[in-house]
Amino acid sequence: MSRTNFEELFNKFLGEKMTAEEIDRLRNLYDDENNFAVRDEMLKAVFANKASAETKGYDPEEIFQELLARVEEHGVENETSASVVMRQRRFRTSYAAAAVLLAVLVAGACFFVNNRKHTSPATAPGIASPKPGGNKAVLTLADGSIIALDSAQNGELSRQGGVRVVKIDSGLLSCKANLTGKGAAGYNTITTPRGGQYQIILPDGTHAWLNSASSLTFPSAFEGKERKVTLTGEGYFEVTENAGRPFVVVAGEVQTTVIGTHFDMNAYNDENSINTTLLEGAVIVSAGNGRQLLKPGQQALVDNSTRSLSLQQVDVLRVIAWKNGLFDFKGADVFTIMRQLARWYDVQIAYQGDLSDVKLSGMISRRADVAQILHLMEATDRVRFFMQGNKIIVSPYK
Repeated sequence: MSRTNFEELFNKFLGEKMTAEEIDRLRNLYDDENNFAVRDEMLKAVFANKASAETKGYDPEEIFQELLARVEEHGVENETSASVVMRQRRFRTSYAAAAVLLAVLVAGACFFVNNRKHTSPATAPGIASPKPGGNKAVLTLADGSIIALDSAQNGELSRQGGVRVVKIDSGLLSCKANLTGKGAAGYNTITTPRGGQYQIILPDGTHAWLNSASSLTFPSAFEGKERKVTLTGEGYFEVTENAGRPFVVVAGEVQTTVIGTHFDMNAYNDENSINTTLLEGAVIVSAGNGRQLLKPGQQALVDNSTRSLSLQQVDVLRVIAWKNGLFDFKGADVFTIMRQLARWYDVQIAYQGDLSDVKLSGMISRRADVAQILHLMEATDRVRFFMQGNKIIVSPYK
């Protein structure tokens, strides 16, 4: 295929208007050494546009090298030394978030599949595929009033306890200190539905991202010796440093204490454990009689049945892929994958047959329709899907 056709496919991919067959052709061309020069030229052109990276203060060369490592990791079954080195490098949000975002441009529809044509029975003609989630949340104020954030206009929504609650933009809420305000601090709760996500800047400047089907309860002003919030579901936090007043996240019986750091906490009730993953700084995770100090790259797991606490090393970029607009799986069992799809697309899941040994790897944008994801998963010849209204029926591939 000529340089012109490669460029056409690549540009079509950037516009997110590709079929699964076209994506497969692009991936094959991407690995063809005859296209290496134009491939690198076009990738670097993307990095030259800061709007494409949606971030500030990044180093294009660092992002480019990170992207190459991620593409390499998802393009072969065995990791190379280069990809291992890239993942072990110190995590820096300014470029790593952009790298993960841009990785979807090349590996976004990359499940490890057979190269043959595959017709998906997941959706019948005339049946609409469930659409991806978006910026949706409800804010319940201390006085009991409720605000639907996705329909609220930008600007001040409330003023209470010396704090102004302001909607800055679609998907972003800020609680700003109002020095002239008076009154006791009350507790507010921001809740995302299934198929929703939202960001909030707390009164102390801490930035929190909420995944779908999650909630965060926080005071209108932090008072006392600690800054305590309560989480259900999943949240990612970039905590403002304050050595004298630690930031505490409570999720069920698990408590995570930090001074200033970046970490993810997954506390869904339907998962096997409550997981706290550290990206930068240090956190202390406490559960029952257990207590662990985490280092960057470590994840603390608290078993929901036994309440036992354990540690493991993880790929932090994979853990926070949801925050950067991706589903990123590696050897994940089909039940774990389907729980994530159920929350984001607000669908019901039913299982038929023995799926206990089905594990898949891949990465795809959370902006994709669910039918596209099911089609790619079916192409592994491991699993099969049928849609019945808002229900996805999952069975072993036969």
